[in-house]
Amino acid sequence: RLHRTVRTYCSRHNEIENNDWMNAPCIVNRNSLRLKINDERAHVFSCRTGFSKPFLFEANHFIGKKVITDIAIQTYLLGEKEDKFNRLPSKLVLCPGMPLMITENVNVSLGLVNGAYCSFYGLSPDCDFKDDGNGKVLINGCPSYILVKLDPIGEYGNDSDSYNEENNYGYRFAPLSSLPPGVVPVFPKKASYSFSLSGKHISITRRSFQLQLRFAFTDIKSQGASMTRAILDLTPPPDKKGSSQLFNSIYVILSRTKKLKDTLLLRRVEPSFLMSLRPHPYLIKENCRLEERCRLTLLNIA
Repeated sequence: RLHRTVRTYCSRHNEIENNDWMNAPCIVNRNSLRLKINDERAHVFSCRTGFSKPFLFEANHFIGKKVITDIAIQTYLLGEKEDKFNRLPSKLVLCPGMPLMITENVNVSLGLVNGAYCSFYGLSPDCDFKDDGNGKVLINGCPSYILVKLDPIGEYGNDSDSYNEENNYGYRFAPLSSLPPGVVPVFPKKASYSFSLSGKHISITRRSFQLQLRFAFTDIKSQGASMTRAILDLTPPPDKKGSSQLFNSIYVILSRTKKLKDTLLLRRVEPSFLMSLRPHPYLIKENCRLEERCRLTLLNIA
């Protein structure tokens, strides 16, 4: 089945030009590729929607309470891995309708939970802007909040004609004061990263939003999600070839859609590599134990 997947769907890249596939998320197993795809597809999305100059938010960094304004240091910190700052993004490209995802449990009662889908709606009125010289409008400083519109999660699915005031227009909550249904504010959060330099303890604080573009996900972030279509990257990272961890990653990536016809491969992968993957011995042992417990349970019931 894996052989058939590789042979059949590697030749279908022309279908990505179709609007259905243009909106399909990419699932990858390395964060650097996720950031690259999100950046490229955000540019395409803004052009397709007629927003030629999208907003660019760059995370703020502090030492103590002092904002870091040195351009070289700020550029270096923006290039640091998000893991160091509790997954807060270094930048966000935004334009009306830009697909986003909540990355932490922010407010459960409003549906602002880890993995929730939303789209960019607006910025707080205290924002100041300037042209960054690269086709984007840079947001100076940090907005007081970002407005997002959550995807409806009501029992009527995508049938928007069935939404009304009685069922909160498909949301878990009634519209907030002066805001349209489903629109909620997301407030900035701080996270710190500490290190030693020349014997001195230094702590850098990042202020950003618990949001990320949702054109591409890592395998970890896609766990538990069901997708109608997906573009997959099955090529192994250089440091994980043949590892049992990679077996788990490939399993998660391949199981996001229900049918093979709803899957495309981002690039070719050798079938021999896929067939060489093996689960961890402890996983095999645990599966055997569970199967034996199931067999004994069925015998006792009988």
